[in-house]
Amino acid sequence: MGMQILLQNNISKLVYKIFDSPIMPSKQKYNLAYIKASKEYSNFQTMSEDSQKASTLVSLQTLVAYCRKHVPYYRDLLKDFPSDFPVSFEDYRFLPPLEKDVIRHTPEKLISDLFSQKQLHISSTGGSTGQPIFVYRSIEEVVFSEVPY
Repeated sequence: MGMQILLQNNISKLVYKIFDSPIMPSKQKYNLAYIKASKEYSNFQTMSEDSQKASTLVSLQTLVAYCRKHVPYYRDLLKDFPSDFPVSFEDYRFLPPLEKDVIRHTPEKLISDLFSQKQLHISSTGGSTGQPIFVYRSIEEVVFSEVPY
């Protein structure tokens, strides 16, 4: 499994180099996602603290609703929670933390049913404090993580 992940990661890096080259038309998708993420971040920075908190809560509620519907791990985890969960930031104390063993041993349960593994980029932690963890990320997530803060 480790060699397959290493190979996929190296292929992904090569694809991103090609994807990011000026001769590749799909670079526009990358640029548009980056521009969108930059604008969202800039808009967020201009909001009042109360507006930022309200926006963050709505984003978290949207994320939880998406995960409940599309991610097997969270569908199972949230099946006994109220359908409007979370109502407030305080509600998050009822969610157990995601354990590293779940990520290591059942990563496929953390992939949305709207994606296939082939559409995703494999990233890993450095593993400096132990065994590295491999996670799947969409191109949008990779791009968003590059937005300068």
